[in-house]
Amino acid sequence: MKLIYLILDHAARNITRGEVSVPQDLGEYTDTQIHYHVGLCVQAGYLRATGTVRTDGLGRFKGLAGLTWDGHEALDELRSQYG
Repeated sequence: MKLIYLILDHAARNITRGEVSVPQDLGEYTDTQIHYHVGLCVQAGYLRATGTVRTDGLGRFKGLAGLTWDGHEALDELRSQYG
């Protein structure tokens, strides 16, 4: 859940208009883990992301397009634990 928090927080702090890149350096987490969790955030309805690019069979997102209302609520809940 900490990685989910870091991704949502990154999106909330950086998106003003258009899209922002998927975070690349989140400490102990690999690029593969980050993209996988971005996908989970999209599936959960927390985050809008721009289309995927396939690289070596792994879905990678082009960018983050914004948090949904549910994403803002999830971020607020996670912030009390990880923020």
